[in-house]
Amino acid sequence: MKTILFLAYYYPPINNAGTQRIEKFVKYLPDFGIRPIVLTTSYFSRYFDQVKSFTLTKRLDREKRREEKKIGIYRAGELRNLVVRKGKKRQQNIGGYSEIRNNSWLAKIKQFIKTWLLFPDSKVTWLPFAFFYSLWLIKKYRVEYIVSSFPPATSPLLSWFLKKCTYVKWIADFRDGWCLDPLEPTFSQSPLRLFLEKRLETAVVKNCDQILVTSPDIGDYFKKYQNKVSFLPNGYDEQDFVLAKRGLEKFQDLKKYFIISHTGAFYYSHPGNTPRYFLQALKEVFLEHPEMKTKTQVFFLGNLTFAEKKMAHKMGLGTRVKVLGLRPHQEAIQYRLISDVLLLVDRPTKGPIKSEDFMGDPRSKPPEFFQNFGGAPRNKVRSSYIHGKIFEHLRARKPILALLPQGACRDFLSELGVGEIVEPQDIAGIKKKLWELFSEWQKGGILRYELTDEELAKFERKNLTKRLVEIMK
Repeated sequence: MKTILFLAYYYPPINNAGTQRIEKFVKYLPDFGIRPIVLTTSYFSRYFDQVKSFTLTKRLDREKRREEKKIGIYRAGELRNLVVRKGKKRQQNIGGYSEIRNNSWLAKIKQFIKTWLLFPDSKVTWLPFAFFYSLWLIKKYRVEYIVSSFPPATSPLLSWFLKKCTYVKWIADFRDGWCLDPLEPTFSQSPLRLFLEKRLETAVVKNCDQILVTSPDIGDYFKKYQNKVSFLPNGYDEQDFVLAKRGLEKFQDLKKYFIISHTGAFYYSHPGNTPRYFLQALKEVFLEHPEMKTKTQVFFLGNLTFAEKKMAHKMGLGTRVKVLGLRPHQEAIQYRLISDVLLLVDRPTKGPIKSEDFMGDPRSKPPEFFQNFGGAPRNKVRSSYIHGKIFEHLRARKPILALLPQGACRDFLSELGVGEIVEPQDIAGIKKKLWELFSEWQKGGILRYELTDEELAKFERKNLTKRLVEIMK
């Protein structure tokens, strides 16, 4: 049996969009005669006692480590394990994002080190431990393929080192763009940092055997290496929906409401993303149509910043908007199934970039400097992402209110012919769509954006795993 090693820094018990892609590959690869093993970090092990939706629900002690190893999950330590004390309040939640702020001078020093001294990212302290652990796993299981999951950048860097030292074939999986439309705000502040990241990105795509991308825009960005690039999008797991449907009885009381739900983070997912424009439009449509306010309920599920959590309350929408926080994946699917409208939001993209946009100083490097290294780091005209949540939205067969700029995700929905698409900052347009959807709901004839079973099947996780196997061959 062939063996594939996934190098995935983000993996359960943390619960965010980055964990699901690899988790589902691992779930279905044995059906195709391939044994998957995973090397991840031990940093998040302390969250097992907080998670109710995964197989391992208690603290990850020695017994649980043995259970994980039986199913092929291994955890390498990292240096920051030494500085995170048990029970310390300033920790990350199970979504992997910092939730408690600290403005002390010590915290500022730590932030400076994280931003400017740790290259390619703050996860690099995992690399030396993961490197030697990977060598042992490759020898023990006679691994033939490794798959690096980006982000973080430490993962493909680790894979590059392993490629140089072993015989394995390397598949570089890009869930997001790296230097194209990057998520890292540091890129917009330091030309030197962007230059170094671009050099590392080039080394990765040159040395890997195959490149997986989740967006056509990212594939076009790597056009110089088109012979290596394969488009393998995110998707949905049909079994998740079967399980979710069994617990819908608890939502009976919500049937009388016009329900809008949003799953996932805003700023924590894509810096610059915000629910502000949607909430402002909601406030205005409530003022114009008071009857809509009494019959509407909005739910936000996911990691929100402190400001995002308070935003609805400050706008006077506290009774109509509920922030539920991070919820188990199955519960998030249940909210999709009971919703009348599914909200999808991306950050606005601005017009032509200017030099002062980068560091707030007209004397900073002009846009041409960045374009020499593959494009400007932000304020791009297009967004390169196709949100992972969109595939579960499609499977739920519910109307999608998509507040999207020009980009890959907008093109994707347009090609499928689904979604009410509005510019993210177009408050008047959002307000109009909200009233139209509510009016249809009142009449009992709200439109369902249903794809055929054949159209949906190509985004099912098991079929996507089959495609991965074909790429490996």
